[in-house]
Amino acid sequence: FVKSKPNVKLDIVEKISLDLEENVLEGKLDFCFVPELPANPDLEYHRVCIEEMYVAVPIDYPINEYVITSNGVPCLALKDVKNEPFVHLRHEQKFRQMCDATLKNAGFELQNIICETIGWDTIHIMVASGLGLGIIPELLTHAPYVDPRLHYYKISDVKLMRSYAVAYKKNGALDEYAMQIVQLLISYISRQRT
Repeated sequence: FVKSKPNVKLDIVEKISLDLEENVLEGKLDFCFVPELPANPDLEYHRVCIEEMYVAVPIDYPINEYVITSNGVPCLALKDVKNEPFVHLRHEQKFRQMCDATLKNAGFELQNIICETIGWDTIHIMVASGLGLGIIPELLTHAPYVDPRLHYYKISDVKLMRSYAVAYKKNGALDEYAMQIVQLLISYISRQRT
């Protein structure tokens, strides 16, 4: 994209989702890629993908003995590991808020969050180092992200999904270049999933 459009300035900003959404509302960004829920009522969301969340468990962790298999896929019930140490996203992050609400609606919550971070990569690394369990997006359970020090399990008792979207101001259409960037992202994500 950058080579074919040398006059377009592409400025990638990495912040927590709520800050990115605020930057769009303030006109500092044209759009952002964020979890769709919880949605800001002043923004439009165009869903890019939906992915299932998994539990990452260190390979030598005793809880691996409690894994069940459903249709040939290893699964773990979150309610069975809710007291285990977890590395999780910080509470002000959109996915964490959605995750907490989903688990609360299912009748439980994670009881032992020992460390919070703003990045999936950090969760992945900390869990691989043996610090505890982590909830991670499906994308990180595939090459090139897979860590051989981890097992990745589908969640069997709660449907924990993450919908990712491009967000922009209400009544503000994305221009041609922004739409091209969105299409590049959608194409990249679909290639990663096949």
